[in-house]
Amino acid sequence: MRCDQLSPVLRRPATHAGNVTLRVIAIDGPAASGKSSTAGLVARRLGWAHLDSGALYRAVTLAVLDNLREQGAGSGTSWPPQQIVALAEDLPVRLVLVDDIYRPEVAGVDVAQAIRSERVTQRVSAVAAIPEVRHWVNVQQREAVLSHPRGV
Repeated sequence: MRCDQLSPVLRRPATHAGNVTLRVIAIDGPAASGKSSTAGLVARRLGWAHLDSGALYRAVTLAVLDNLREQGAGSGTSWPPQQIVALAEDLPVRLVLVDDIYRPEVAGVDVAQAIRSERVTQRVSAVAAIPEVRHWVNVQQREAVLSHPRGV
């Protein structure tokens, strides 16, 4: 969809969650196809804050690689899910709103560049496939968006 086609889409009813009106735009496509770049441009054009959902999965993966010893075959699923979630909570791994962009942080350090490393890219799919991690990330993203009136 082109930006000039967004206006009719945005006139559709929004989803309501309590006292907050949610607007969600989903952009799908293969890896490295420009989904995040497109989402950022659309959000900026609409005056909304942009949340890159993959960034939090990557930040959790970075935290795991930096803090947990490899167990088993090294597939990325060898870490107990509860240990991954506990690590993400304890460090913490979180999204911080800076200039209408949610930036990933690990232990208070901006990791927006570090999460794009080949090392993280090779393991993020395995970590993101863990149901407990997916649930934790979804909760964090929902809380981040609900805390900002223009989050998307």
